[in-house]
Amino acid sequence: MGFFDKKDAPEQAEEDREQVITRNARQAATFTRVAESQDGQLCLFMDTEGHLTAVRSSRLV
Repeated sequence: MGFFDKKDAPEQAEEDREQVITRNARQAATFTRVAESQDGQLCLFMDTEGHLTAVRSSRLV
């Protein structure tokens, strides 16, 4: 088997892309707070896949 090329089957590629988006939209992410700044203005979170995200604490209210 070779690599899947969107040029070979654009309809199938679009359908696969839509399925992935739909599946991901249904799954809620799980985040864990990793760190917080000393002044409490910024929090660092990590998801289950190891991606890091920094968020201003004022956004969490």
